[in-house]
Amino acid sequence: MTRPRGTTLVEVMVAGTLVLMVLGILILFYRMALQLEGRDEAKSDVYRTMLVGSATLRSEMFGARVIHPLPSKKSSYLVYRAHGELSSEVTIRLENGTLIRREGTTQSLLGHLGQDATLEVERVNARLLVIKINALDRKTHIGYDLPMTFSLRNQP
Repeated sequence: MTRPRGTTLVEVMVAGTLVLMVLGILILFYRMALQLEGRDEAKSDVYRTMLVGSATLRSEMFGARVIHPLPSKKSSYLVYRAHGELSSEVTIRLENGTLIRREGTTQSLLGHLGQDATLEVERVNARLLVIKINALDRKTHIGYDLPMTFSLRNQP
C-alpha cells in the first residue's frame, strides 16, 4: 500500500508549533533589548543632569563665601555669596526633585533629578564643604551618587 504524497495534519501542526515557538523567543529577546536600551538612556540622562549641576556649583564655589550651613553642621540646602561680600546671596535647594539656583528674585533650573532625589550639604569645618547629591531613577530603580568636596577660601 502506497502512501499519498503531501503532509498530514499532524505534521503541519508540529511545524506551525515550532515556528510559533521560534517567533515567541525572538519577540522576547526584542522586548528585552528595548527595555535595556530605555534603562541605559534614563541612566545617562540622570547622570548627565547631575554632572551639569555639579559643574555649575564647582565654578561658582571657587572663591565663594559660604553662609549656610555653619561649620560642623549639615543641611538640605546651601547659601553662599559667589563673589564675596558685595554679591547677592545664592541659594541652592532641591524642590520636588529639581535642583534650583536662586539669586535674589532670579531662579534658574540646574537639573531635574527625580522625586526621590536628595541633597545633603555638610560643612565639616570652616574651610571644608561636602555636597552629596543622590538621585534615584524610578523606572530602573538605580541610584546615582555624586559626592563633591570643596576646599573653601575667603571664609571668616
